[in-house]
Amino acid sequence: MKYVYGRPFTTQETYSIFMEKLVENEKYPEIGWYSVKLKENGKYIGIGKITYEANGDREVANVGYGMLPLYWGQGYATEILVTLVNRTRNIPGIKKLTATVDSRNQASKKVLYKQKFTWYKNTVEDGQELEHFDLKL
Repeated sequence: MKYVYGRPFTTQETYSIFMEKLVENEKYPEIGWYSVKLKENGKYIGIGKITYEANGDREVANVGYGMLPLYWGQGYATEILVTLVNRTRNIPGIKKLTATVDSRNQASKKVLYKQKFTWYKNTVEDGQELEHFDLKL
């Protein structure tokens, strides 16, 4: 998860984040965090997510994905993003998707551009340079 959070977490931070995500999944069952597994053998390779924006706007959802390094560069990120976009198209009310990536993550930016996401701003959060993209549905 090199480009997801920019640093490793302590055990307590990991637990807190995990619990927060479980609560979010219960609150909004139509969206959430998903494990990503290989079709042929069920082996876990990463995560995908669809979440509403932090401001509570249910017309805008954020998509994201992360994979174990062993599976980078094999097309799985594209497959995950296509699945998340298609799933989101079936959720009533969502009109736009957003995605945020570490500015250094060229591969992830390429995946977003291939799915017609457009860049709209750069920010710095906790010292990490981020790029923000969106896709109108």
